[in-house]
Amino acid sequence: MTSEQEWVQALGERLREEGRLEELDGATVQVGTGARLPYSCEVIEHDANEARENHAEGHMNELLLYDQLESGWWVPRVVIECKLGEVNSQDAQTFSVKAARHKDVHSYLRCGVLIGGQNLFSVPPVRAFRHGDRFDFIASWSNELASETEWALFTEILREEVRRSRSIQELFTTNQDPAKYSIVHRQLTFK
Repeated sequence: MTSEQEWVQALGERLREEGRLEELDGATVQVGTGARLPYSCEVIEHDANEARENHAEGHMNELLLYDQLESGWWVPRVVIECKLGEVNSQDAQTFSVKAARHKDVHSYLRCGVLIGGQNLFSVPPVRAFRHGDRFDFIASWSNELASETEWALFTEILREEVRRSRSIQELFTTNQDPAKYSIVHRQLTFK
């Protein structure tokens, strides 16, 4: 059996090679493994008008999809917690808290969980849903390597989540015409 860290490294490489994420809607999407992403930003000092010194704390994340900008800056889009084997209640709660803390800093960030080598709907069937209320998606593969169908669904979800992250960021950071949207609907899909 592969270690969880080796599995995540191999998954990151596969996403880079086969995920069709490189150029998504004109922006370059990168895949990082073991990346630290801030979950808090504390202002240490203020000058007369603004924060002068900040301090950020970060969590290490198994997988991070981010837009690489031409300026050299990057924007986090999707963070994925990876678990090889069964997810227990404590795992789900920990992942959910990390997702919420990341979203406190990056309001447009999408967060998910990937479970390898475990059917999500085995006994107990609802642990990840009941205790992981901050996830935007949960994916499960029947073994360490995704079937062709599981891989296709997973990469499709990742592309959708990158697009959603961009849309949410645009909504939060630009002055939108109030009449542009009349409904926002968060959909629940089972595949």
